[in-house]
Amino acid sequence: MTKASKKAFTLYFKVLFMRRKLRNTVIAMVYFAILFLLLPLQYYNISAWPFIFPILCASVVFVLHQLLKRAHQKDAILGIAGVATLFLAIYYFVRITHFCAWTNFGTEYVNRTDKSDTIIMKGYSCFLTDTDAQFFEVRKLTDHLSWVTSFDKVPDATKWEKLPFNFGNP
Repeated sequence: MTKASKKAFTLYFKVLFMRRKLRNTVIAMVYFAILFLLLPLQYYNISAWPFIFPILCASVVFVLHQLLKRAHQKDAILGIAGVATLFLAIYYFVRITHFCAWTNFGTEYVNRTDKSDTIIMKGYSCFLTDTDAQFFEVRKLTDHLSWVTSFDKVPDATKWEKLPFNFGNP
């Protein structure tokens, strides 16, 4: 093998590696976008957020690790990922031990045209603190799968029907 053919062979594999690296990065970014869109899902009133969020963090670290070229930049990203993992571990410990939790106060409004579309009131409180109640719109996709988004507006009386005395009945 001549020196020129070795150089061409090496250049070919560098280009092939760069294409693979770019392809993997694009795949990870698409994966990230799909997961981000699935965050509002709930299955049997269990939110997808605690399961999807760590995967989102890992995909961001993967994309940044693939895009950065210098070793010290990659080490910095891995260090930030380690600190984020520590915070996630603390978050999940608090969540599992029920120091802080969401409480469902029940359905407050029902859509007049589509009865599977409701507005519920949920509150988030931490140990011995008051509840911060918020409205959430719940759209039933199937019997067990729901799409839950924050509802920040005042419910329109022409679109939403208020349920009387439904406190605590989800």
